[in-house]
Amino acid sequence: MPRLGLGLALCALVACSGDDKDPSDTAATDTGATTTDTQTTDTGPDTDGDGLSDAREAELGTDPALPDTDGDGYGDGDEVDAGTDPTDAGSVIYQGGWPYYRGKDALDGPSPDPASAAVGTRFARVQLVDQFGQTVDLYDFYNADKPVIIDVSALWCEPCQRLAEWLEGGADPDGHGAVWPAGPDVLARGDVYWVTVLCEDAGHLPADDTVPAQWVEAFPTAMPVLADDSYLATDFVGVFGYPTLVLLEPDLTVSVLERYDPTDAVLTELAARFPQ
Repeated sequence: MPRLGLGLALCALVACSGDDKDPSDTAATDTGATTTDTQTTDTGPDTDGDGLSDAREAELGTDPALPDTDGDGYGDGDEVDAGTDPTDAGSVIYQGGWPYYRGKDALDGPSPDPASAAVGTRFARVQLVDQFGQTVDLYDFYNADKPVIIDVSALWCEPCQRLAEWLEGGADPDGHGAVWPAGPDVLARGDVYWVTVLCEDAGHLPADDTVPAQWVEAFPTAMPVLADDSYLATDFVGVFGYPTLVLLEPDLTVSVLERYDPTDAVLTELAARFPQ
């Protein structure tokens, strides 16, 4: 796998030193850009259960017997809610195919105060730009029936690079596979959402919108890579070094957060849940 030609930084063991810095349970997978009129009253039977009445679907030109008329992976009701075109497979909510949760505005969550993330409470709602240049709302991952791993890393961090390389089936000089042997296979199957949050670029400056694409060019991944240019997620976690992993349950509550042993603590829990 390709390696980034980045400057070396002080690293402690596997982690690089960083700065101390109930709604409906309907969820869908979707990927967008056009606007659909949603002013008409939407009442009556909903044959396909996509959140749009059959009468509304007749107005929109969608198929009342298919929850995803254009077959792009996003339900018709979700596309209307997001403002994309449910009859055009090229008009998607997220180009990366990330999930979409239309009830996210009703979710309770903490403000992203520094070092306030805690086990048993929901992660803060942050909106960050991904490798496709789209703004991703973390709360769209709510209730997607998979754990979510928040991987706070930096473009300059070599242990972060090695973790990414191992997850994509490459070399494993840091021994992550000894902790979670099935890790790369589980990630390849899509059994978890691994969300990489990059807070700094190669020069230790705040990550701009180009940094996620740089990361993916070096470490190809089908998972989201986000630029945390204002350190919102990074400071909320309260990292002591990179990479720092945080395990979230499908409802986005923090399940594992260990600031002094952030990688092995999460990988150990994942190994228990996904041994194969």
